[in-house]
Amino acid sequence: MNSSTVWRVNDRTALLSETNYDLNDSRVDILNVSMAVERTPRFSYLIGYRFIDQSDSNLLGFDMNYRLTEKHTVAVRELFDLDRGRTLDFTVGLIRKHPRWFSALSFELNQAEDDFGVSLSIWPEGLPQAALGSRRFTGLGTTTRLQND
Repeated sequence: MNSSTVWRVNDRTALLSETNYDLNDSRVDILNVSMAVERTPRFSYLIGYRFIDQSDSNLLGFDMNYRLTEKHTVAVRELFDLDRGRTLDFTVGLIRKHPRWFSALSFELNQAEDDFGVSLSIWPEGLPQAALGSRRFTGLGTTTRLQND
């Protein structure tokens, strides 16, 4: 059984929750609780807690989008493991608006898999689903609003 709730505290702040309850085991499999704050058009952030029963994980997440200039946006993503006391994933994305297209350069440190990666994405204005490369930051071409990415 799954439930999802969004409570708009005001025009710019929302509390979000999602729960997946396993009826067979009579316990919660997944629990997400987050607060999203949008200070558009320039700044948005999210702080959230996630419990995943299958991997016995207690995670704290932080997402932030900030429009530096009309052409440049920075996005930061961090996932922190509360039980192990370390960052599992840390990503910084730099998004740039060009005439009629966008690009995103991202740097990711994945300590869960002991990996570091750099990726480049490009996509045409108005058609983010046609991106070459990762689509993780394509929504930030036109807004700093938090989205599922």
